[in-house]
Amino acid sequence: MTISAVLRCVTDSAGIYRVGSGGNSIGISRMQDAAVRSSLISRKKWKVSGDCRNVPRVGRPTKLGNRRVLTREIRKNRTQPMALIREEFQQASGSIVFNEYHP
Repeated sequence: MTISAVLRCVTDSAGIYRVGSGGNSIGISRMQDAAVRSSLISRKKWKVSGDCRNVPRVGRPTKLGNRRVLTREIRKNRTQPMALIREEFQQASGSIVFNEYHP
């Protein structure tokens, strides 16, 4: 493939991506692999914004209460004992954590 053909392929796929077509439809229409599609999309992102990172979507952030934060930390650190997680959470949040059973 020549350089001009590669550049044409990049601009065509980026244009299809900009129109709103998904990655699968771009790949089917261009007969490309998933790796080629993702590299084309990331090149377009780099040209537009100068960065290829995935940024969070706009909108209201999710509501995280103390209980949800505690369960998230427990899921992350399943090998740590509950007492250690409880102490870390109390130091971070300033609230008291009880170990109760709710039937």
